[in-house]
Formats: sequence, C-alpha cells, structure tokens
Amino acid sequence: MDIDDLINRIIEGDSYRKISKDIGVPVTTIHDFLNKPEHSARTRDALLTSAESYVDKAEDTLILADSDPVEISRAKELSQFYKWKASKRSPKKYGDKLD
Repeated sequence: MDIDDLINRIIEGDSYRKISKDIGVPVTTIHDFLNKPEHSARTRDALLTSAESYVDKAEDTLILADSDPVEISRAKELSQFYKWKASKRSPKKYGDKLD
C-alpha cells in the first residue's frame, strides 16, 4: 500500500470500505496501516480535509437529482448523510454549533 495514494483517496472522500474493496484488502488492514504512528498525523489531516469533499458531494447530489419525487427524496437523504459525515470528519467546521 502506498500512503500517498491512500491519503489522496481519503481527501477525495472515498470511504475505507471502498478503498479496501478497490485494492482487495480487508478494511481492518486499511485502519491498521493508516493508524501506524508514522501515518497517523497525515491520516488525521486527510480526514479533516475530506470533510469538504463530503460537503461537495451533498451539494452535487441535490443539484444532479432527477425531478422524480422519489429521486428528490433519495437525494435529500444522501445529502443529509454526506453533511453528517462531514460533521464527523471536521466537527469544528461542520459540526453542531453550541453556544
């Protein structure tokens, strides 16, 4: 595994599950590799950066949805999921704002 490729895929918003499927290794192998001390800081930064990709996915999902009511509903649900994922990856920027 190449750390630069993994980091780029995380930044682009690929899930660990998708990455593991594409390269043919278990998800736990991805987790273990990225959590090694020499990779953990880059992984943490990539996860923060990837939040922006999820916000973009949320917007694109809504913009590109067909006008069919079922597809609009599906797009709204997916958009909410992507925004939730962004809030988990970068809670300071996209998380719930509490006073």
